[in-house]
Amino acid sequence: MTENGLKSIFRDTEEEYIQEFCEAFKEEIQTPDGFTVFCKYLRKTAIHICRGQDGKVFQPARAQRILWAKYILMHPNERIVLTNSTNGNLLFFLTREHNPHLIVCNKLEEKWNIISSHLVGGKRAKAYLSGKPPYPYYKP
Repeated sequence: MTENGLKSIFRDTEEEYIQEFCEAFKEEIQTPDGFTVFCKYLRKTAIHICRGQDGKVFQPARAQRILWAKYILMHPNERIVLTNSTNGNLLFFLTREHNPHLIVCNKLEEKWNIISSHLVGGKRAKAYLSGKPPYPYYKP
């Protein structure tokens, strides 16, 4: 199912979601605004996206959004890019009222490695959407 460009997928098993992610991110992605993004640990990252931070329980609703990161990366007009001032991670934030989403990448050499992708809700989403995000805008 695709909603405003975001493709949610529906599979029977966690392994099928993991394979979809691994296929989608096996090659580097060059974004239109010049970021080179890749996923060094495909399987580990896919499992993290499917299960969440605790990593224990498969969450089908999270898994269905496993391919959203690629869309967000390729549509710079629909996102902002921030730098986590604590650890230097890059944050690609989808600036939509409905289903705001965040992709987290860390820098490896001169490229950006995807480490997480998830919805953002509540006060945190409002802060990102307000024009006054909790982190500074990325400056190359």
